[in-house]
Amino acid sequence: AIGAPIADIRLRLENIEQADKPKTAVATTIRARLGYETREFFGLSALAEFDVTQHLGAGRFNDTLKGRTDYPIVADPDLAALNRLQVSYSLRLFRAADAALTPDFKIVLGRQRIALGDGRFIGNADWRQHEQTFDALSIVDTSIPETTLSYSYVTRVNRIFGPDSSMGTFDSHSHLFNAVYEGL
Repeated sequence: AIGAPIADIRLRLENIEQADKPKTAVATTIRARLGYETREFFGLSALAEFDVTQHLGAGRFNDTLKGRTDYPIVADPDLAALNRLQVSYSLRLFRAADAALTPDFKIVLGRQRIALGDGRFIGNADWRQHEQTFDALSIVDTSIPETTLSYSYVTRVNRIFGPDSSMGTFDSHSHLFNAVYEGL
C-alpha cells in the first residue's frame, strides 16, 4: 500500500448552564475528519487532513461567530477547514546491535498536532470538534533509552474557533522545549 486514508466521524451533544447567561446552551454537532497519509519512502512521508463540522438542529449556543451572546460558548462553529498538512522525515540515529531498526529521530514541518505531557498547557484540545493545530517545525529524538527530547518552533496556532473567527489564529513565534524521562 502507498498510504492510508484518514476517516473519523464524531457526533457530539453539549449542554452548558452558565450563571451569567440567561439561556442554556444546547449544541448537537457532527464532525468529519478526512485525509490521507502516505507511507514512508526513504524516511519521507506526507499527510493532509480536513475537518468539516456542522451543527444539527436549532443551534442554541454561542459559537463565537453568530453573535448569540445570551448563550454560553460552545466553540464548535460550522466550518470546513484544513486541519493538518505536514511533511515528515524519520531516521535511525544509532544502530545498536540489539536495537530494532525503527526510527528514533523525526522532523515534521507544516500544520501539525502537538501535545506535550497531558496537553494542559501545549495541546490540541482534542475534546473540541475542530482541534487546535500548530504551524511549526518539530524535532523529536528518542535515541536515548527511556527518554524523549522534543523541540518545536511554532509560527502560528490555529485555534479551535476556526479560520472565520477573529480568535481563530494566534501568531506565536514560540520555541517549545520538552524532555521526558520514563526510567524512574
